[in-house]
Amino acid sequence: MTSGEWCLIESDPGVFTDLIHGFGANGVQVEEIFSLDDDSLQQMKPCHGLIFLFKWQETDTSNDNMVKDSRLDEIFFAKQVITNACATQAIISVLLNCTHDDLKLGPTLSEFKEFAQAFDPQMRGFALSNNPALTDDERNAKTSHLSVLIHEEERKRESYRIENLRRRHNWLPFIVELLKAYATQGIFVPAAVVAKEAEKKRETDKKRKRI
Repeated sequence: MTSGEWCLIESDPGVFTDLIHGFGANGVQVEEIFSLDDDSLQQMKPCHGLIFLFKWQETDTSNDNMVKDSRLDEIFFAKQVITNACATQAIISVLLNCTHDDLKLGPTLSEFKEFAQAFDPQMRGFALSNNPALTDDERNAKTSHLSVLIHEEERKRESYRIENLRRRHNWLPFIVELLKAYATQGIFVPAAVVAKEAEKKRETDKKRKRI
């Protein structure tokens, strides 16, 4: 049985939320938090789960279960047996252990949970990594995010191109012709009068403020 390899997904709340929707689940979204104090968690209610990032140590080969009581039979946990899947599997673990009324798992996750419920964590990991529906959605989320980044980069490059064209263009002939047209139409004299009146008004206002 092979587990293959998944695409690396950027750790972005929007990408993870799209991934959840791609799985067919609704009613939840991913938010990034910077503190675990009570006020921060209160603003996130209902909070269905927290995902922490830890650096994996190759020497860590412990197989001990953190939960040792009867709750172990109720918790759905799939051991990661594939690279680049830590965040995705963490999200799936949160979803499959959530019983809140807001969450609608959808057929893909519901069927997978029912199928793998009797497996041990190792076999659940293999079942998860070889599930076509889940792996395709994971790849689609990566592709969708890359498409957004590419579109944004293309937009920036186009704006840079237009700006560079403007800077390289010689505007002096245009300005000279514009000034000639203004002079012919007699616009400069009225404009100068208006400018002088505006300057006088500013000076008067300054003097009043000083008084």
